Amino acid sequence: MKQFLYFITVSVASYFTGVISYMGMQLLLDFIYGQSFEYAENLIYLTAASFLFIVIPLYIFIHYLLLHFNRSYFWLRTLIFIIVGIIPTFIAFFLMGFMMYTSSFFKTTIMIPFYAFFAGTAIVFSIGCWANNIKSIKTYYIILSVLISISAIILLK
Repeated sequence: MKQFLYFITVSVASYFTGVISYMGMQLLLDFIYGQSFEYAENLIYLTAASFLFIVIPLYIFIHYLLLHFNRSYFWLRTLIFIIVGIIPTFIAFFLMGFMMYTSSFFKTTIMIPFYAFFAGTAIVFSIGCWANNIKSIKTYYIILSVLISISAIILLK
């Protein structure tokens, strides 16, 4: 039960880190290109369902699969999590109404913040998996998770 609650904490912290990453990347792109993006208001709608039903189960499955094969390397796990994050990015764009994907579509200014979102979730989830194996760091990770969640909620208001 403690493990389940811990992974809920990791999931919430990683989601809110994704929100902060999205907003930060969007601010950077706003500064560089001088234009505002219209999809920031719908961020929760575009990402929450795919994160909850696709990303979290895949992250946990990959984590335990790597543990099973004794390949629980931090960077390998993080890289796989980032690659898995491409799937919900496409789902978000499908929900926005984009149906056709071309090679130039993958590097548009609309897609880059979503990459930042799911890369942020991957990094924090990977750190949470790593902290789970080191008991002295686990408490600090939980405290940091709460701070990340509070700051993201404040930013969303």
